[in-house]
Amino acid sequence: MRIQLLGFLCAALVVHPAQAQTDAQIEAVKAEVLRAEQDFHEAKLHSDVEALGRLMADEFISINQWGVVRDKVSELQLYHHLKITSQKTSDECVRVSGDTATVIGVMSASSVTGFGRFLFLETFVKRDGHWLVLSVTHNFSVDPDTMHTRDPGSGPNAVRPK
Repeated sequence: MRIQLLGFLCAALVVHPAQAQTDAQIEAVKAEVLRAEQDFHEAKLHSDVEALGRLMADEFISINQWGVVRDKVSELQLYHHLKITSQKTSDECVRVSGDTATVIGVMSASSVTGFGRFLFLETFVKRDGHWLVLSVTHNFSVDPDTMHTRDPGSGPNAVRPK
C-alpha cells in the first residue's frame, strides 16, 4: 500500500510540472492570437487593404452588426473606401482548440458614418505558422425584455467573458 501511494505521489509530481508547462503554452498561444487580432484591427483602422488580405483566410466570412454578410473579396473592397476613425476593444476572452481560436469581447468603433459599441466574435485558424482571421461577427447587445439595444460593456448585464 505504501509503495502504491509513493508511486502515485511521484506520478503526481511528474504530471504537475507538465500541466504547468501546458498552461504556459496555452497562455503563449493566446498571446499570439491576441497579437494577430491586434494586427487585424490596426489594418482595419488604417484601411491597409494589403495587410488585411494577408491576415484573412481565403474563405473569410463576416457578418456585421446589421446582418450584412461579406466574403474576403467584398470585405477588402469595403476597406478601399471605409475610413474607421477610432476602434477599441475590451473585455476580450480567447479560447483555443488546436489550430483554431476564438476571441470574444466588446468593440467601440467610429467611422465617418457614426459610432457604435457592440459584441464581437472572431475565429482564427493557424496555417503555416500564422494565425489568420477566418470569420468575424458583430452584434448589438439587445435587452430581451424591451428589444432595445444596450451598451454591452456596462451595467449588471455587461459582457464579461471568462
